Amino acid sequence: MTLWLAGCSGLKVEAAAEKPPFTVEIHATPVSATDGAAFKVWGERLRQRQWNHYECAPVVGHPGAALCLFSHSMLMRQIFASAVWDVEGPRKGDRRDGSILGIDLRFRDLEAFAERRCLEMPSRGPACSPVERAFLLEVLPRLEAELGATSVIAAPWGNLEIIEHELLHAQYFSDDAYRNAIGEFWHRSLNPRQRNAFRSHLHGLYDSANEDLMINEFQAYMLQSHEVDWLPGFRDRHRQPLLDFLVARGLMPNKVVFDDVP
Repeated sequence: MTLWLAGCSGLKVEAAAEKPPFTVEIHATPVSATDGAAFKVWGERLRQRQWNHYECAPVVGHPGAALCLFSHSMLMRQIFASAVWDVEGPRKGDRRDGSILGIDLRFRDLEAFAERRCLEMPSRGPACSPVERAFLLEVLPRLEAELGATSVIAAPWGNLEIIEHELLHAQYFSDDAYRNAIGEFWHRSLNPRQRNAFRSHLHGLYDSANEDLMINEFQAYMLQSHEVDWLPGFRDRHRQPLLDFLVARGLMPNKVVFDDVP
């Protein structure tokens, strides 16, 4: 079967004919972050599947975002780890040890990564793994075509705090007014010393020189409902002023309700 990889200058890709290394279901019906019961049903179904299964769906209030939930974190990391380090990671010598718990990536970055790493060149084979290749060259175009997605957020089922954090990234990607307000707060309400302090906390896990990435991570860590013990004092100092700043502009982070999910 021949697939077209969007954003790759019209390069035609021959997809692997062998059985894919995972199973995936793509749902057209959006899921709501405020419907904890529906998330529970989805999660219980995922728990009954094999470790190499995941499912994706659009999210109410986050146009352009595809949420992919995995039955096991191992497959999620196999698919995304290299792309995450390529797009968001620091230089190799600066990396700190740490597990990837959740994913948030724009399609344009994943497509650029696929073009660099997964397209066969005359002199060599693809540098990406079969799992990466199957997702990037087969599933990604489906998410784009079937859901109109422009970004993917992903997490293994079971850690609702991670899902909440990733949904905040989805709002940053999908809502221009929200993203612009967050950027305004970052530049006007935080002084250079405070911005550098936040970068230093994330150094070794993220590319701290990537300004858009830092702003996106700042809003997600400040606005998620649970504390982060490695950001001492930051949430206490900046979370409520950020919320007040958004309310004054008629904006709010989309509420995530998982109270009825065990």
